[in-house]
Amino acid sequence: MRGNTAEKSSRRPTLSIDLVIAFQALLGTLLLILALRVIRLEYFSDQAFPDPGAAEGLAVILLVAILCIAAAIGLFKLRNWSRWLSLILASVAVLAGGLGVLFYKRHEGFDFTPQLFDLLLIVSALVSVWWWILFMRRGVRKQFH
Repeated sequence: MRGNTAEKSSRRPTLSIDLVIAFQALLGTLLLILALRVIRLEYFSDQAFPDPGAAEGLAVILLVAILCIAAAIGLFKLRNWSRWLSLILASVAVLAGGLGVLFYKRHEGFDFTPQLFDLLLIVSALVSVWWWILFMRRGVRKQFH
């Protein structure tokens, strides 16, 4: 029994999982930086009132950032819950991008939001396919406990 425990604690993620860890850690860090910028601009600038949807948007950004960082840490420790959380995050991102493309109504003037939704959909679809293929392979599933 002791040998089995030592074997599990000495295992390291493979290079492909390390790439997912790096991606999630980078995304989580960038989202935290974005959240700090939103807090500074909306709540500590000289504008009288923050935008009405600022609190909800900030909550979503912080939630996704925390989930990405938690998933990266869990993947590093080869925890099965983090494998599933990664798949859920990738799938929800595809759904969000798709809904944005379908339902966003373009505003007059300079509005690059539709291009951001297109980019989110393309990148998240590619990442989602990559992660589903990676994390559902038998050899990769066996690494997680």
